[in-house]
Amino acid sequence: MESFSSYYNCWETVSAYRIRRDVLENWLRKLFGDDQIVVEESDDTLYGFWLTRSLSNDEKRMIRRDLPNVASL
Repeated sequence: MESFSSYYNCWETVSAYRIRRDVLENWLRKLFGDDQIVVEESDDTLYGFWLTRSLSNDEKRMIRRDLPNVASL
Protein backbone atom coordinates (compact mmCIF):
# COMPACT_ATOMS: atom_id res chain seq x y z
CA MET A 1 0.00 0.00 0.00
CA GLU A 2 1.29 3.44 -0.91
CA SER A 3 2.02 5.75 1.98
CA PHE A 4 1.09 9.41 1.88
CA SER A 5 3.01 12.14 3.59
CA SER A 6 0.02 14.45 3.84
CA TYR A 7 -3.68 14.31 3.18
CA TYR A 8 -6.42 16.70 2.23
CA ASN A 9 -9.75 15.00 2.71
CA CYS A 10 -12.79 16.44 1.01
CA TRP A 11 -15.34 13.62 1.38
CA GLU A 12 -18.15 15.60 2.98
CA THR A 13 -17.85 18.58 0.65
CA VAL A 14 -17.74 16.43 -2.48
CA SER A 15 -20.74 14.40 -1.33
CA ALA A 16 -22.73 17.52 -0.48
CA TYR A 17 -22.36 18.79 -4.05
CA ARG A 18 -23.04 15.37 -5.62
CA ILE A 19 -20.20 15.70 -8.08
CA ARG A 20 -19.77 12.83 -10.50
CA ARG A 21 -16.57 10.95 -9.84
CA ASP A 22 -15.21 11.28 -13.39
CA VAL A 23 -15.82 15.04 -13.38
CA LEU A 24 -14.09 15.41 -10.02
CA GLU A 25 -11.10 13.34 -11.12
CA ASN A 26 -10.64 15.27 -14.37
CA TRP A 27 -10.80 18.62 -12.55
CA LEU A 28 -8.32 17.53 -9.88
CA ARG A 29 -5.89 16.09 -12.41
CA LYS A 30 -5.86 19.41 -14.29
CA LEU A 31 -5.08 21.23 -11.04
CA PHE A 32 -2.55 18.91 -9.43
CA GLY A 33 -1.39 16.32 -11.97
CA ASP A 34 -1.96 12.59 -12.21
CA ASP A 35 0.60 11.50 -9.64
CA GLN A 36 -0.81 13.53 -6.76
CA ILE A 37 -4.47 12.48 -6.80
CA VAL A 38 -6.09 9.46 -5.17
CA VAL A 39 -9.86 9.25 -5.42
CA GLU A 40 -11.45 6.67 -3.14
CA GLU A 41 -14.96 5.33 -3.00
CA SER A 42 -16.72 4.02 0.08
CA ASP A 43 -19.83 3.02 -1.86
CA ASP A 44 -21.65 4.07 -5.02
CA THR A 45 -22.71 7.44 -3.64
CA LEU A 46 -19.88 8.57 -1.36
CA TYR A 47 -16.36 9.25 -2.45
CA GLY A 48 -13.66 11.74 -1.77
CA PHE A 49 -10.10 12.46 -2.64
CA TRP A 50 -6.65 12.53 -1.13
CA LEU A 51 -3.67 14.50 -2.31
CA THR A 52 -0.21 13.09 -1.80
CA ARG A 53 1.26 16.42 -0.74
CA SER A 54 0.31 19.23 1.57
CA LEU A 55 -1.93 21.94 0.22
CA SER A 56 -1.43 25.60 0.90
CA ASN A 57 -4.28 27.50 2.53
CA ASP A 58 -4.86 29.25 -0.81
CA GLU A 59 -5.25 25.91 -2.58
CA LYS A 60 -7.72 24.69 0.05
CA ARG A 61 -9.78 27.88 -0.33
CA MET A 62 -9.71 27.51 -4.12
CA ILE A 63 -11.00 23.94 -3.91
CA ARG A 64 -13.83 24.93 -1.58
CA ARG A 65 -14.67 27.93 -3.76
CA ASP A 66 -14.65 26.04 -7.08
CA LEU A 67 -16.37 22.79 -6.11
CA PRO A 68 -19.90 24.20 -6.61
CA ASN A 69 -18.93 25.19 -10.17
CA VAL A 70 -17.45 21.77 -10.85
CA ALA A 71 -20.69 20.16 -9.68
CA SER A 72 -22.58 21.96 -12.46
CA LEU A 73 -20.40 20.48 -15.23
